[in-house]
Amino acid sequence: IVMIITKASRTTHESVPSLAIGELLKRSPDLIRSKTVLIAGVAFKGFPETDDTRGSLAFSLISDLKKRIPGVGVYTLDPMVPASRLPSELRSNHLTSLYSWSFSPELVILQHDGITTEKALLESKERLADAVIFDFWGKFGQSFDGPIGREYYAFGGSHVD
Repeated sequence: IVMIITKASRTTHESVPSLAIGELLKRSPDLIRSKTVLIAGVAFKGFPETDDTRGSLAFSLISDLKKRIPGVGVYTLDPMVPASRLPSELRSNHLTSLYSWSFSPELVILQHDGITTEKALLESKERLADAVIFDFWGKFGQSFDGPIGREYYAFGGSHVD
């Protein structure tokens, strides 16, 4: 019975990105026209911070986004992960800091709660003003004194305008 529970848990865990993107697109259907998406956090987890991408849901999240939003440009941000640790098709759009960031994304998805990733985003708050922010952990919104982005969704939490 333990193996059945383990398999069900893993299946549920792996379906979360697709379910979350589906719900996000229902709430903000205009995102289907997005040109640029930023996935913040590509490592397996944010705490303790690591460059280990094995088992990271970021990759299935990116795949699902590309299926649902044809032609979208996906950028990744993770100061802990060098581009060489990513699949080759993601390396040219990977950022380890936002100082060279020359775009304003329509959608920002926070895939983990790493402090280094959060700090990089906080330093560029003005570039997030028109973005929809989707935070899997619901912690990012606590870092600001005021509203962030055009819309903010905390997964499993409340919607803040």
